Amino acid sequence: MSSVNLREELEATKSASVRKAVLQGMDAFTTDEAEGLGMEYLEGLGLEQLGIDTSSSAGKRQKQQSRAAFMEGVYSEQQVQKLCLKYRLRCLEVEYFKGKVDEAVPEKKKSFREAYTEVMGNEVAEQDYRIVAPSEMFRLKNVPLDPLLLYRFKMDNAYYYKLVHQWGGDLNSWRAVSSFPLRTPWHLIGCALVGWSAFIFTLTLLVVSLVSEFNVASAGTLVSCLVPALTCITVSYFKDVNGSYQTSDRIWDSEYK
Repeated sequence: MSSVNLREELEATKSASVRKAVLQGMDAFTTDEAEGLGMEYLEGLGLEQLGIDTSSSAGKRQKQQSRAAFMEGVYSEQQVQKLCLKYRLRCLEVEYFKGKVDEAVPEKKKSFREAYTEVMGNEVAEQDYRIVAPSEMFRLKNVPLDPLLLYRFKMDNAYYYKLVHQWGGDLNSWRAVSSFPLRTPWHLIGCALVGWSAFIFTLTLLVVSLVSEFNVASAGTLVSCLVPALTCITVSYFKDVNGSYQTSDRIWDSEYK
C-alpha cells in the first residue's frame, strides 16, 4: 500500500471558500488593509474573488504578505475532524502524547508564536496546542508514525487549527481502509451487516452443496437469524460501559477512551 502524508491530505481538502472564510473572519483584516496583498498570494490562497487592489506601500504589502503566509497553514475544525475520522486519529492536547516529540518542535513553536502574535494580536496559550496522531500514540485518561502539531484558536465564533510542525514517517494508506467501519456508528452497523451477510451466505452455500437435506429455505432462515444476532454482538463490542460508541466521530478529540 502507498503512504499518505497527513499534511497533504489536509491541504487537499482546503477549498477556496474555507480560505476566504478564515481570512474574512480576522477582525484586523479589512479590505482597506489588504490593498498591499500581491496577486501571487491571492492566487495561491484562492481569494481572487475578494477583488482586493494590490497597489499600496511596501510596508503595508509586507504586512499583508506575512498574514497571507500565516493563513496558508490554517484549517477548519471540520477539515481536521474529517482527517481524523478517515484514518482513526486523535486530536488531543500535547500532554497526552506518549510518542517521541521531534527535536525541532521548540524552534517551530518559537517561530509560530512570533507569527501568531503579529497576525492575530494575541499571546499563544500552551494548552491550545494539539497533536494529531494515531490513537495508539496517546496516553488516555482511561487507559513512530506521522504526528501533526497544531494550534487551536477561535475566530469569528468558530475553531481553526494552524499547522505548526509535522514529523515522523508517512502514514500507511491501508489505515483508511481498515478504519472505514469505525468512522461513525452507521459505518459500523452497515459494515457489520454486509460482512456477516456475506460470510453466512457463503457458509450456507457450502453447506447446501454438502448436505442434500439442507435446502434454500433453510439457508434463508439461518441467514435471517444469525446476521442480526452477530451484528448486534459486533456493534456491542465497540461500546464502552456507558453504552457510548467508540467510533472515530465520538473519540477524535476526546481525552477519554
